[in-house]
Amino acid sequence: MFRKGKRRLDIWLPADHPIFKVPAGERTMVIQHFGDFDVAMSYVENMKDEILIAVAKLDMAVARIEKMLKSGAMQIKEAVPGESIGQMESETFSIDDIYREFGGLATTGDEGNND
Repeated sequence: MFRKGKRRLDIWLPADHPIFKVPAGERTMVIQHFGDFDVAMSYVENMKDEILIAVAKLDMAVARIEKMLKSGAMQIKEAVPGESIGQMESETFSIDDIYREFGGLATTGDEGNND
């Protein structure tokens, strides 16, 4: 049956609402698409907020790294495959270590690989 799993919604709109420019018989389909679009836009808005928060955290991390590099409190060296943090000089960090410290993703892409 066509209506199985569906519910009807009756709403009152202003007489000059743009939906009334759509020909009768097509309005239901247009309204359904607008509803789907609205849900998608809500998702995009939520993702935008999460991205803005992540960018702000990254900006703070970069500022902290720059300050540490300028003061000499941190040095960067290229990571050597198979070398652990314990084998590195005490005040030297690889770029992967810096990303991990600030909750970012390592550049090697090996995180989560527990082989």
